[in-house]
Amino acid sequence: MSKQPTVSVRMNGEKTDMFSNQEDESFTAYQEQAATVEQRFRPEDLVEYEKNDDIDDDWYVEKYRKRKLPPGFKVFAFAALAAIIVGVILGFVSLRMFAGIDDNQMQLAQSVQTLPTDGNGSATTDGQASDAANSGNNSNAVQVPLEPLSAVVIQGGVFSSHAKAEEWQRQFNDAGYPTMIWETADGQYRLFAGLFSSEQAADLTVADMGADGLEAYVRPWQPEVSTAEIAPSEQEWLETFTAQWQQAMEVLQSEGTLSNEQGGWEDWLSSYPETASTQTESLQLSGQQLVENIGSEQSSATLQMDLLQLWQHYVALGHN
Repeated sequence: MSKQPTVSVRMNGEKTDMFSNQEDESFTAYQEQAATVEQRFRPEDLVEYEKNDDIDDDWYVEKYRKRKLPPGFKVFAFAALAAIIVGVILGFVSLRMFAGIDDNQMQLAQSVQTLPTDGNGSATTDGQASDAANSGNNSNAVQVPLEPLSAVVIQGGVFSSHAKAEEWQRQFNDAGYPTMIWETADGQYRLFAGLFSSEQAADLTVADMGADGLEAYVRPWQPEVSTAEIAPSEQEWLETFTAQWQQAMEVLQSEGTLSNEQGGWEDWLSSYPETASTQTESLQLSGQQLVENIGSEQSSATLQMDLLQLWQHYVALGHN
């Protein structure tokens, strides 16, 4: 250490070194203080202090401790929220449902007000009115056994669906051969392209179809028939039909036309009972189509399809 410069002062004729004196005085004071402390020091007065990171003061822990939620609080909160959502949805659905019921009841009340009444002044529904009309027509209905009919047909195929039968029907129609689809009781759809009284006549037409690239074959056709529940006034009219149909088959086979039979079919149609039931309505409409085609001199093949349609509606009477 470098020696610090000193300042000399003369006081009362004596030379005094200020730095040196201060240093000596400071050193002397330090020695005195150290001696005093050493005299007063007692080892048993020492207190050991240990640093502890764990704070045990309750007030401090309560103030700064992170509050924890109860164990089941989250589950309860989730369940409550889910219950609220489900309740809102169910309430909305119930409101829409009851609103729809009120609308339906209002519409039903309005429809009841406009329903026709029976003889007693009571309102009747459409179904009741329809049943009443049918029961009125068939109040004296009788069971009439249907006479079976038979002939030879040209069949273009048997199909399990009406759409498939129509697909093949278009092929025959495009080639110039009229056809009809006959749905049988077992749910099959038969495509017929000709009606004859003998297989020999049918074979000639099948040969022509083969030349045009169409596959068909001849087969006898006699569907099963049972009994029809009709009004007594329809019984004679129905018996006249079978005789008229069989005669038309013979004439069409020999002459190729039914021009001479038109009057007989018109008489049959004119005798249709006014109180006839709906069961025979389809048969009557097919008869009108046959008379129109006879009058317009349609081909023999077209008239064959008309006779097949009549036959189909006749057989259907036993299935109603």
